[in-house]
Amino acid sequence: MVEPVRIALSNVLKRKVIYVGRLILASISFCEDGTRSWVAAGWSFRYVLEQASARHPNDRELADTLRRAADVGYLEVPRLGPALATRVTESIISVAANVSDLDEEFVDEKVNRSWRESMTRLLRAAKQGGEAVG
Repeated sequence: MVEPVRIALSNVLKRKVIYVGRLILASISFCEDGTRSWVAAGWSFRYVLEQASARHPNDRELADTLRRAADVGYLEVPRLGPALATRVTESIISVAANVSDLDEEFVDEKVNRSWRESMTRLLRAAKQGGEAVG
């Protein structure tokens, strides 16, 4: 078993996997300098990317990009090129703006509140970063 390693949050943008305790974090950066980024638990990152991809079932390029991002734990939107970056950002905004509570049996109000707050942070980062992309 691999022991968790603590890495500074600033290393998110240097393509490092971040461990906090045993929680793996992942990130989406919407601008080159990383000031408009979203850092979240790996499961919520993967969920957002899956939902964003599902919104565009016929967009193979978007689906492949989001699948690769889910595999590595980060997504740098500005590196995608203008057209794909715009589609990815719009899809992520759609997911974050239409968030609902998690309905898993093990989820309580505290987890749902944290989930909604995380989606609010994602929405803000995507909208601000999308201005630079679009």
